[in-house]
Amino acid sequence: MTKMSRCPVCGSPVKPENLSRHLKKVHPEEDAESRISKAQGRRAKARGGVRRREGVVFAGIAIAIVVVIVLAIAYQGPADSMVGEEAPSFSIVDVRTRIPYTVPTSFHGELVFLEFFSPSCGACIDFIPIMAQLYQNFHLEDVNFISIDVRAGDTDAILLDFLNQHPEAQWTHAVDTSNMASAYNVGGTPKLFIIDLIEEPVNGIVKYDHVGTDTYSNIASILNDLLGK
Repeated sequence: MTKMSRCPVCGSPVKPENLSRHLKKVHPEEDAESRISKAQGRRAKARGGVRRREGVVFAGIAIAIVVVIVLAIAYQGPADSMVGEEAPSFSIVDVRTRIPYTVPTSFHGELVFLEFFSPSCGACIDFIPIMAQLYQNFHLEDVNFISIDVRAGDTDAILLDFLNQHPEAQWTHAVDTSNMASAYNVGGTPKLFIIDLIEEPVNGIVKYDHVGTDTYSNIASILNDLLGK
């Protein structure tokens, strides 16, 4: 089948070898080269306009996607905080001493610094020196430090092995055997709380709720305020 060209003026299909003759015969008012040149210019301009329009459309789509993502992130807002709420009660057994504790009854008139962690959590391991410093400076001042292992499948033996690798972690540790992580809305570790049993000695009120590590100075400041220093 013979490949046909289109007349740049009227668009009629024409054999390539007959294009010049067609232009001279059907469109004699201008020479063929001028017609072809003008037609090519119009096509190039049209293609440029299409490309510009496509570029504008794609840019608009990209901007819209970015705006949607930003608004979605902003709409999520901060995670639900338990600050001001009554602390859920729980019971644990210290893996080292085998001493049982119950919050709040074991700590009336004191503060509880509570950490939910996982031995496989790098941020939790990074937080150990900070918590060790807090424990050293506050455990004799009515602040009780408790870390709860929430990693699924962990046993007392596994937790003890982890603590043997981190001898500086001398405060109370226990495995979460009663789904405390759910009661405290733990979605990631470390998750930190301060429970005030000084002002609210019966039930205990959450005064600090933080996801991730925090600085020594910030936590120490909160503890000092709650201790009335």
